Amino acid sequence: MSHVAPHRLPMFPLGNVVLPGQALPLQVFEPRYDRLVRDSLAQDRRFGTVLIDRGSEVGGGDERRSVGTVVTIVEADPVAPGRWHVVGIGSGRLRVVEWLPDDPYPQALVAPFVVAHPDQRTSRLLSEVDASVRSWLRRAHSFGLAVAPPDLELPVDPVAATELLLSVSPLGPLDRQRVIERQDASSRLEALLEGMEGQDALLDARFGSGED
Repeated sequence: MSHVAPHRLPMFPLGNVVLPGQALPLQVFEPRYDRLVRDSLAQDRRFGTVLIDRGSEVGGGDERRSVGTVVTIVEADPVAPGRWHVVGIGSGRLRVVEWLPDDPYPQALVAPFVVAHPDQRTSRLLSEVDASVRSWLRRAHSFGLAVAPPDLELPVDPVAATELLLSVSPLGPLDRQRVIERQDASSRLEALLEGMEGQDALLDARFGSGED
């Protein structure tokens, strides 16, 4: 595997985990992120995003995770001076090698975060996760929740299939972060399976079990 040297990337820390292929709508109003959008549009339209561990998306001073996602801007509409409606699409996964000074906006040296190839456990774990997530989707549909269709078609590649199942699962940001930080396909699936434990019980607590 060839070594890819770290490169500088504008960063937009968020309170959510962005997954490859996922649309990311943003309302940009802070001066530093107005500058980030302008600079990104003038270059390759890319920036990175990571989950904020502590703090807020607004104002700075936050603590950030080091594994995140590269986002490509596909739509950028100026709605007022210094304000934008931006839509990005998540692409590859990144690892922050070094945070740089937040001047004029957050920036980091980043490298690709590569997931190791599947092993002998991957196929079994993928089947278990697939069954768990689809079962939850069917139950969520029965309660009228607007979730993905239970009959969604998975990619053949197990890493891509895991990303899709994670994207339609009910896991929150911290549980999703635990999944994406795992460095091999099987341990990612194990983390996703762990995150699905208790999700049916949460549906029952919210809507009732549906049993007499």
